[in-house]
Formats: sequence, structure tokens, C-alpha cells
Amino acid sequence: MVATDCYLNVGGHQVVLVTSGSVAEGAIRLGWRERPHSLPQLQAAAAIGQMGLVRGWDLAFEKAALQAAQVLLTHDDLSDRTRYLNARSTLSTLLELRRGPGD
Repeated sequence: MVATDCYLNVGGHQVVLVTSGSVAEGAIRLGWRERPHSLPQLQAAAAIGQMGLVRGWDLAFEKAALQAAQVLLTHDDLSDRTRYLNARSTLSTLLELRRGPGD
């Protein structure tokens, strides 16, 4: 899973940050000392961890008066043509909204 967390327009360049780490963040929040191995535990950790990642990015960019957005993608979203085109349209729309400074 890839989380696209924010968009910036800096010096005329469009920047999209791509992050991961929701499982690790969730494991920390749950107090687990080791990464889980079962799919249900991985998904639970990711669900909990994603909230922390989103909150962290949102708070960080809010301080700079920037708007954060999130798009969650999987490999299947990019390997299936229709899903890929939908994801591309969403990202293009977010970039067109130009939420960065000086816009």
C-alpha cells in the first residue's frame, strides 16, 4: 500500500510525497515488539498506523498553511488499466487544485 499524503507547489515544481510505514506505526501504537505475520494482524496494524501517519502529515503541513490530501493505492490499482486511469485522474485533479503556497 502506498499513501500519497500531500501536494506542494514549490518554485513552480509540483511535488507529491509518497510514504509508507502504516504497519510499523500501527505496531508501535499497539505496543507490539515485532512486526505481525498474519494478514489480519497486518491489516489491523496498517489501519491503526495509517491514522497516525495522516495526522502527522496533516499537522506538519497545516503549520505551513498547506493542504494535505491522501490517496491510498495498491499494486492492483496500478496494474488494472481502468483502476490505473481512475487513480491517475484523481491525482491529476489534486494537482490541478494547486493547493500549494503562492497559488
